[in-house]
Amino acid sequence: MACSPSPTRRSPAWWSSGATGRSTTSTGTRTSRRSAPWLSGRTARGTSSRAGSCGACDGKLTEALRSAAEHDMTILAFSDGSEHASRMLPHAYALARGTGRPLTVVRVMNRLNDLSGIVAPSTDEAAAILANRWEAELRQELRMLGIQAAIAIEPQRPDEDTPAAICRIAAEHGAQAIAFGSHGAGLIRHLVIGSTALGVLARTNLPALVVGPHVGSAAADLEGPYRLVICSDGSPAAARVADVLRPLLEGTTVAVTVLSLYEPRLGDRGPTEEKADLRARLESLAAQLPPVGSVEIAVEDLEDLESVDHGILRAAAARRANAIALATHGYSARRHLVSGSTGVGLIQHGHIPTILVRSTD
Repeated sequence: MACSPSPTRRSPAWWSSGATGRSTTSTGTRTSRRSAPWLSGRTARGTSSRAGSCGACDGKLTEALRSAAEHDMTILAFSDGSEHASRMLPHAYALARGTGRPLTVVRVMNRLNDLSGIVAPSTDEAAAILANRWEAELRQELRMLGIQAAIAIEPQRPDEDTPAAICRIAAEHGAQAIAFGSHGAGLIRHLVIGSTALGVLARTNLPALVVGPHVGSAAADLEGPYRLVICSDGSPAAARVADVLRPLLEGTTVAVTVLSLYEPRLGDRGPTEEKADLRARLESLAAQLPPVGSVEIAVEDLEDLESVDHGILRAAAARRANAIALATHGYSARRHLVSGSTGVGLIQHGHIPTILVRSTD
């Protein structure tokens, strides 16, 4: 069941820290559609020491972020306070910056699990104490990382599992993409690698940026345009990536590479014909994308004894990719599984974040 925007909710009584119900992006303040005082709605501003920034670029980014904020086109990064979440944040910021979208860092509060050990006259007051503590911690972390983002503390409902909570919150915020680390406590403590992303994708059409255990925060390159490698085998299932990424890429200068790997097999028509067919399919996929900074069509040979995920990582590293995007379901026309084995393999072993997209069922 896909997510759909939820109706406006009444402000939960347990969050009464005096927030105003206004949500702030890295470029200014906007009035939130959801009059929800339990959203911290304030911006954590950090002084970035990263190279490559300039006044003109920052001005363009400011205008893009202001336009995105007006349309509620945010990227949500789900944090649980773990090291894995901390490594994820620079990559979520790189995606937000590269697409001109505002970033909101979300931490979800589960009363049953998170309020133990907090001494307060009531559960509501304990929740408010914890929300203030989490917000201060996130604000300090974002400042240290040089990231500008809004912060939101969200309640998890008693009847929700983790993917359902992520999906609901994303729908309420009008998110265009979500991001999270592949390990950690808190929000994703009960799920193994891949399960969170696949569970969310079973309920939503949003692209999910997943930062695996071998992706370092230093890899979040902010120089030049955002570089995205879209993997496809030419199958209809893989082509779903273009449909899902279109809103996120609209109006951006992202440098896109549409990539397919070729591996000779018995019964093939031969490398020349097979590669030409793959290229034609990739060109068809690229035609479904909105205008972006640049588009490269690449058909590369899979090296001897090389797995599909390692071949993708090799090609992406050669292009200094910020992320790799692919569909999560289906057997391909080339008989590769574009699902758990490849997608989760990229997350488990990759040094580059993976954007997972639910393909057609």
